[in-house]
Amino acid sequence: MEILLGSRKRLIDQPECLPRQKRLRLFHRAEYSLCHPQQTLPNNSNLTFDQSLNLFHQLIDNSEIPKCLGQDTCSRFSDKYLIAQTFIYFTRCRFRPEEYTQSNFYLLLFLANDMEEDLDFKMEILPWCKGINWRNKFGEFQNEKENLWKRMGYKILVRHEDLEHLVRTQTHWVWRRERERYHSGAIRDCYRPSYEVNLDPKGKFGSPMKCDYCNVWKEKMTETYHSDSDREDCSSSNRSRNILMSDSDSDSAYASNNSSLLNRS
Repeated sequence: MEILLGSRKRLIDQPECLPRQKRLRLFHRAEYSLCHPQQTLPNNSNLTFDQSLNLFHQLIDNSEIPKCLGQDTCSRFSDKYLIAQTFIYFTRCRFRPEEYTQSNFYLLLFLANDMEEDLDFKMEILPWCKGINWRNKFGEFQNEKENLWKRMGYKILVRHEDLEHLVRTQTHWVWRRERERYHSGAIRDCYRPSYEVNLDPKGKFGSPMKCDYCNVWKEKMTETYHSDSDREDCSSSNRSRNILMSDSDSDSAYASNNSSLLNRS
């Protein structure tokens, strides 16, 4: 149950502690699904795994989805694992061929972010799905997303082994969307650049998502891997690894080593 509430652990008997209404919706729907397992799972498609995968690739290649993924230059809401999870949701919904649509892709990708991600970069999906007036259609979007969740029997957990197997055995370009390690780890919001905390989704009506980390960390990694001194190389790697793997109890280490990012924000 805690998994559905996000990575920040909350007490189940104190729903008022939950930071967002969406968490409450996840909580109550999950509770319902335990009482009525798989009663609404439709059996309206006899597609094989390979047929479903071919349809999924065709959908990506013949729509605006590549442009959406291109706006997410750092793969913060659409890395290969989230896309793999989206495909697995397609199969769990047992879509017919005509239901492999761009709208369903965005809805299930958003649901995968609900499940796996703690930050709200997924909001960039909304303008792509609902257009420039997405704010007026957010309630409609939520209802459509929950209908798909209900259709898959509320089964949104996916094993990491299944995701790994999928991305390793396929050659389509979408399975090569890697997220850099410096975009991982738990960091307090007060240490993040303001544009990561105060999101203003633009979708296709704006420029690609801003990122100050990439240039800074690419320079650091270049210095680390191409240092003339093996000793300096080792110490830099260890220092970078400690920063990248820092959790919420060691955010001061992140802040002290990223003063340039903080000042820039």
